[in-house]
Amino acid sequence: MPFSDNGYTSGIKPFATIFHWDTPQSLEDAFGGFRGAEIVNDFQNYADICFKNFGDRVKHWMTLNEPLTVVQQGYVAGGMAPGRCSNFTKSNCKGGDGITEPYIVGHNLLLAHGAAVKVYREKYKASQKGQVGIALSAGWYLPYTESAADRLAAARIMAFTFDYFLEPLVTGKYPVDMVNNVKGGRLPTFTAQQSKMLKG
Repeated sequence: MPFSDNGYTSGIKPFATIFHWDTPQSLEDAFGGFRGAEIVNDFQNYADICFKNFGDRVKHWMTLNEPLTVVQQGYVAGGMAPGRCSNFTKSNCKGGDGITEPYIVGHNLLLAHGAAVKVYREKYKASQKGQVGIALSAGWYLPYTESAADRLAAARIMAFTFDYFLEPLVTGKYPVDMVNNVKGGRLPTFTAQQSKMLKG
């Protein structure tokens, strides 16, 4: 499809998503895809290639589409790729640990996002003048009643869904409700450098 002088076709401005639930099988085989810390550098390199080759025309980038869905459906329920879960009686479950893997994957998704944003800002933003962000799932939960217990429950589910991925991008830390409720060292922590990279 040919592009006009302003980089758009028929007035359409492309919004490109770099990752929409499609980790290459070779990375799954090599180090577990988003279960492995190696994915962060690989994702940064992939984003760099996208920015370099398409950034003259694409001015709006989303690093990840709905990371919460990736975590829940790919590593808890096993209903989407890579089909991992703890319920091995399900025919589509390909192994996994729904107690620890979701937190590792969520952590690596956040770091991959931060690394991609960093490379865009350092190498391309000045010349391409685009924007880069993330597409978060935006479910909203209200308390069943106005009781304190129901209000706390609604706040807690917001922490484990929307805030799970938004809070680190604002403060560089996981929501307090997650930190207080995910026991046994299952919730990874950000280094000071990682926290600084994620903020903003």
